[in-house]
Amino acid sequence: YPDENVIRFLAANFPPEHRAAARVLDVGCGAGRHVALLAREGFQAYGVDGSEEGLAHAREALASEGLTAHLRRGPLTRLPYDDGFFDGVIEVSVLIHNRPADIRTIVAEVHRVLRPGGRGFFLLLSPRAFLYGRGPEVEPSTFLIEEADWVSSRETDAPRPPLLYHLFDRGEVDRLFQPFA
Repeated sequence: YPDENVIRFLAANFPPEHRAAARVLDVGCGAGRHVALLAREGFQAYGVDGSEEGLAHAREALASEGLTAHLRRGPLTRLPYDDGFFDGVIEVSVLIHNRPADIRTIVAEVHRVLRPGGRGFFLLLSPRAFLYGRGPEVEPSTFLIEEADWVSSRETDAPRPPLLYHLFDRGEVDRLFQPFA
C-alpha cells in the first residue's frame, strides 16, 4: 500500500484539476506501489529503479489495474531525465540504503530534474530510529544491519544479506536540501 505521507503530500501540493499535466517521478520505485498511486490519481507517472526485478513487479502491478507509467532502469546517481523535467519527485526510504557520498549525488540529481518551483517529498530516518547502532558502523551514521532480528515476516526463510542503513540528523538534512526552496 502507498505510504500515507505520500498521499497527504500529493493532496496538499497537486490539486486534482492540475494532475493530468503534472509529471511526478518516484525515485527508487521498486515494485511500484507509489507509481501505481500516481497513475491511479491521474498524474503522468514516472518511476526509476536500479533493479530489473523490482521494475518487473511494478509493470505487473500497473497492468493488473490497467494503469500506465513510464518506468526506466538506471542508477539513481545519474537520473535519465532532462533538467527541470518533473513537477514533483517522491522518494520513500531509498536514500537510507545508500552511503553518504551517493546520497549527496542522488539528492543533487533530484534537484536537477525537478523544475523550479517543483515539489519534493523524501522519507528519511533519524538517528533516534530503533535501527541506530544495530550493526557495524561502516561510515558515520551508516550501519550494516542484519534484518532477521527485527523483520517480523518474510516471504522466505532463506538468509538475506545485511542492508545498509544511513540515519540522518537535522544538520545533514539541512545541508543536503539547502539548494531546494
